[in-house]
Amino acid sequence: MNVREKIREHAARDIAHRWFAYFEGENKDINKQLEILSEDIKILHASSHLLADGKDSAAEWVANIPEEVDSHFIKEFIYNPLSEDLAEVRMKVAYQVIQAGNQVGGAIIHYQTLVTFTGDNSALFTFINKTPAEHNPNKVFADSYQENRVHSFVYRWVYLRENFNLEEIKELLVKDGQPFIFAEGGGIKVMKGGLILGDSYQTKYNMATMK
Repeated sequence: MNVREKIREHAARDIAHRWFAYFEGENKDINKQLEILSEDIKILHASSHLLADGKDSAAEWVANIPEEVDSHFIKEFIYNPLSEDLAEVRMKVAYQVIQAGNQVGGAIIHYQTLVTFTGDNSALFTFINKTPAEHNPNKVFADSYQENRVHSFVYRWVYLRENFNLEEIKELLVKDGQPFIFAEGGGIKVMKGGLILGDSYQTKYNMATMK
């Protein structure tokens, strides 16, 4: 893989983790999620049910997704360049959700996506098709919110560094990462010893399991 495609793979990994972290977090900012979608985005379920067609439609769909305590772990990530500004990204995702009676449901979901790239190698989803393949056998709930936030943050930092984008690196790091993190509460704090995250999601999970 050449240098440009490696940069683009990191950009694609950034938006993949950011996509899932949005659904797991609180204080959601829809505009932040729409930033990683192209104007002609299409979102499908199992190749047959159209969830969103275009950015306005995607905004409506995202705004009406029910609030759930759930998690998404990316188990496989396959990046395949297709043309000058387009790549296919396939993912296998382990999904879990807290259901009625505090039962843990979920599925192994296969994602087929197309990612388009702008002149500065930043990535946008232009097609997302998510297909449940089998039940998730793991019935012990695991929180993926912090993992997805950290991975998104790190991949974006690597992409910006490789792309020599010093201004956006500065923007990424100011105010404890808040311009990048989609939620206004519990942002990533950059410390000498590493990354420290807020605990708003863990509180949400604890409250859900006590109901």
